[in-house]
Amino acid sequence: MAQKQDVFDPLHYLLLLEQRPGALEYAKPLRQWRQDWPASYHLLLRRLREQWPDGRGVKEFIQVLRLHQQHPAPQIEQAVEQALAYGCVHFDGVKHCLEHLGQEADPTPLLDLTDKPHLALVGNQPLDLGRYDQLIERYAPL
Repeated sequence: MAQKQDVFDPLHYLLLLEQRPGALEYAKPLRQWRQDWPASYHLLLRRLREQWPDGRGVKEFIQVLRLHQQHPAPQIEQAVEQALAYGCVHFDGVKHCLEHLGQEADPTPLLDLTDKPHLALVGNQPLDLGRYDQLIERYAPL
């Protein structure tokens, strides 16, 4: 005879916990899930609590956990690590990092100006700050 066992999905509790962030420590499904969290999650939660000790930090963290409802855990973990590294320790920072995972900045290809040598120096000439001084003198109020 199989024993009866409670199975809790912590994702089902997150919306309720957003409304009652003080219950984060006491919610049994989250306590079980928390044991498997990567170190970056614990660090994020600690920093959010330090930043917003009034409970907003916990709410921000719960929003980060809710990202698990639409994204794979490894991607969220990577986004949390990036947000911590960049110093954008809040939900929007994690979400931004998540949205830009894997997107390399496409460098703009250089134009081939071999047939137009007169254009090759455009934008590369040294700045003449004397022109700026002339403008200031010309338009400065007396």
